[in-house]
Amino acid sequence: MLKTISLLLAAASLSYAADISLSPTGPISTPQAARDAARAAPKPVRIIVSDGVYTQTDSLALTAADSQVTWEAAPDATPIFSGGKAITGWTKAENG
Repeated sequence: MLKTISLLLAAASLSYAADISLSPTGPISTPQAARDAARAAPKPVRIIVSDGVYTQTDSLALTAADSQVTWEAAPDATPIFSGGKAITGWTKAENG
């Protein structure tokens, strides 16, 4: 009996109230939009991130409102979150 209860509790802990799909071509295409959708959804929430490059121009601020949210890559996906920007035109000064 105890084993059955333990298995049921373990299975319940793996379920999500909502799944949100983040995709560069989808209606939710930025991490900020996914975060906002997760905040409005019943918890716990899973954000499933599709393949693609997600270029960040601002930081992604997460707060206590974002607890019970799991971010995970879609099966066989390798999403890239990029916040870097190439800076060109550098020149070396006299003092190096």
